[in-house]
Amino acid sequence: MTEVNEEEIWQSMREQVRERARSEPLLASFFYSSVLEHADFTAALASKMAMLLESPAVSALVLDDLFSDCLRENPDIASAALADLQAVYERDPACNSYCLPFLYLKGYQSIQAQRLAHHLWGRDRKSMARYMQHIASLRFQVDAHPAAKLGRGIMFDHATGIVIGETAEIG
Repeated sequence: MTEVNEEEIWQSMREQVRERARSEPLLASFFYSSVLEHADFTAALASKMAMLLESPAVSALVLDDLFSDCLRENPDIASAALADLQAVYERDPACNSYCLPFLYLKGYQSIQAQRLAHHLWGRDRKSMARYMQHIASLRFQVDAHPAAKLGRGIMFDHATGIVIGETAEIG
């Protein structure tokens, strides 16, 4: 895997999303809220994951604040998410842009959900981590225990039915 350049990937994602917004105006607000309204990748990641994991019990606004705190406390989460993005872009022949996994691919998104839950697990916020595991399992059909340890540059192609146990270490 080539070296990950956060600013280069972020600017590339923004340009890719701008082009998609021009070519598909009906999705302009989706593209704006997912990428274009955010100052950097970390803010976009917190917001995107909050939108994906919101539920009647916990709003996207509350989750965005929680995830922003997690990413501030542990910048390695965003760094690993960028490495995962790079891995999908380089390894998946169907992926022709950085924005594709970020916007649409549940394999990528489920990994980021587990990373955030793992951070909370390590901060002894086990109920919130388990709740996130539950919602992520329902949304992505990936059941990843929050205690599992994930490395960097991970790709789950399609991801449906993946189960990652408590003692698992991947990557």
